[in-house]
Amino acid sequence: MISLLSYLEIMRFLFNLLVSSLLFCSLHAQENSSKRPQFLHTAGLATYYFWEEDSNGFIVPNSMVKPYILNANVAYTGKERNHHFDTKTLIEATKAFVNDHSAKDEDVYKWKTDSSKVKIGFKREPASDYCSMLFTKKNESWTSTQQQSVLYFSAETNGSIRFTGSSDSIKLSREGIQVKLNGHFVVYSFLDDQLQVSAQRVYNYYGEDVTEQLTQQQATAPIRALLFINGYRGPQREKDPSDNLVQQNDRYTYWFKFDERMKQRMQPAVTYYLDASFSVKTSTHQSEIGFAWSWLKTKLTRNSNKSKRAYQRLNTSENVEGFNYRKEQGKIAGKAFLYAIGNSPAALQAKDTIDIVCHSMGYSYMLGLLEVIQDKVVLGKCFIMAPENAFIEGYDWNKFISVWQYGSNLDQTNPDPVKEQDGVAPQFAVKGIEHLTYPKGGRVFIPSDWPNKAFIHSHMVYSYDWMFDRIFKGMPGYVGK
Repeated sequence: MISLLSYLEIMRFLFNLLVSSLLFCSLHAQENSSKRPQFLHTAGLATYYFWEEDSNGFIVPNSMVKPYILNANVAYTGKERNHHFDTKTLIEATKAFVNDHSAKDEDVYKWKTDSSKVKIGFKREPASDYCSMLFTKKNESWTSTQQQSVLYFSAETNGSIRFTGSSDSIKLSREGIQVKLNGHFVVYSFLDDQLQVSAQRVYNYYGEDVTEQLTQQQATAPIRALLFINGYRGPQREKDPSDNLVQQNDRYTYWFKFDERMKQRMQPAVTYYLDASFSVKTSTHQSEIGFAWSWLKTKLTRNSNKSKRAYQRLNTSENVEGFNYRKEQGKIAGKAFLYAIGNSPAALQAKDTIDIVCHSMGYSYMLGLLEVIQDKVVLGKCFIMAPENAFIEGYDWNKFISVWQYGSNLDQTNPDPVKEQDGVAPQFAVKGIEHLTYPKGGRVFIPSDWPNKAFIHSHMVYSYDWMFDRIFKGMPGYVGK
């Protein structure tokens, strides 16, 4: 008789073997066949600065580095014996510590450099609002402080620069301006020989001068942006949850070439990507074993079986706790997104129109995002693909121009056989979408003759080309401006 431990190990093995064979081989082939887009910008809540100071507190020339934006606050604790490591080592170790989910939140972190191993004391916590993390080296020792989102520096006539403080607002004393923005900025005050402020300049984190946009009250015309929110990235990423950063490239090659086809149809001025991949524990399956067991049961079902008992082999129970967890993470991404679309004063004068494409776990994540951004943007078109636990919570969909849900027909009067259904996220109507009618929105199902419909394939992005190939202008669910 098989022991419980052996049984659990077998089910875990089945889960990894199943998804790896059916999904990740094709993912790998796609990744090798096309080059990733060039990285442009990242938006998050916590910006990081590293520099060295001399004995008088002035920043050593050319020592300042702004390497990344994260959604975690990491402080240097100094709880190790050797403080003698260079800036590059500290930068690399800090980011590694943020992304190392096996490390304790406060730890003496072991990091291997090109030539040796170092131990660095760190403490981390999730970022909840815009802030700046400063790492400074003085007298061969590092310290760190958490500051507000706007940093202030003074520059003397001999070129010496000193950090003078931080605020949640941009304050220009000579212009009589004080404004609070969503995001991260730097203010330089240039001093004359009497150490009085003779001029001030404002820059965003990426070094772009935005002074005139403030002083001349410039504004920009609204643009139309396209936002992709991906779902679960697979068992190999089970312990690598989303960092809630906003990117301008598909860094995980999640969307295959679906995003390119969407961009051709929607013609956005700019495209953003969010990652909503979290543990299977947050899904309707509750665990990897739950997923594998559901797949195995449906695999043993006859092809044409439409019995009530057969459909019960799909995991359809709600997971409210997991759903709400992903929604809360989406709120963090929402704050980061506001910085992405408004990282200059002029941009705040315009309400951009945002079209959204979400898939699977990305649905609950989108709901959290919407709570944060809904009053700051115009909501355009929403394309909801194979949403996970969609019936738990909805939204006031009338705030969008249109909303369409795409996926399997499990909850319909005459559903496809169980083996053709989406078993990864068994499909039910998004809460509230039943009140929408053409052309405002509704549901569109996978065509009855669409090939490769199965437990996993019916869920995956690579199976959704039918949205472009089978839905034409004037039909419900058409993808276009």
